[in-house]
Amino acid sequence: MPKNTAPKSVSSSSATLQVTITEFKSFEKGMLKGFATVEIHPPGLRLKKCGYFIHSDGSGKRWFNWPSESYMKDGKREYFRLVEAADSSSHSKLQSAALDAIDRYFEADSSGSASAKETLY
Repeated sequence: MPKNTAPKSVSSSSATLQVTITEFKSFEKGMLKGFATVEIHPPGLRLKKCGYFIHSDGSGKRWFNWPSESYMKDGKREYFRLVEAADSSSHSKLQSAALDAIDRYFEADSSGSASAKETLY
């Protein structure tokens, strides 16, 4: 690559991504309900320690926090996201697919059916 040349951005699209929850560890603290391992295929990405939250205001709002690292700033704990979606539309789609996948995971866990743990988006 010639000097002082910015790397080129290359993108490709896939018609469907498969989002699967492969593991969930319950850990209740406030709105945090536990940590999940989320797999995304293709490309075969595994995100560990994704926090699963349910809002405590009774609204039923749920979300995932992707892996992050904590640090102290001015005596207060802050978090730096290690993984984030490229834009808000991708973020919304991935959140929705992961929430569908966690629902299927819990349904499969109660019925014993491993195949119900996948969701497509």
